[in-house]
Amino acid sequence: LLEGLKFAWAKGYRRVEIESDNSILVTII
Repeated sequence: LLEGLKFAWAKGYRRVEIESDNSILVTII
């Protein structure tokens, strides 16, 4: 259960990180 939770958190965090990076790129462009 804990490993699954960590995996889901890491996956969600990575998605948020990518989305924030995209918004920064869009702002620069």
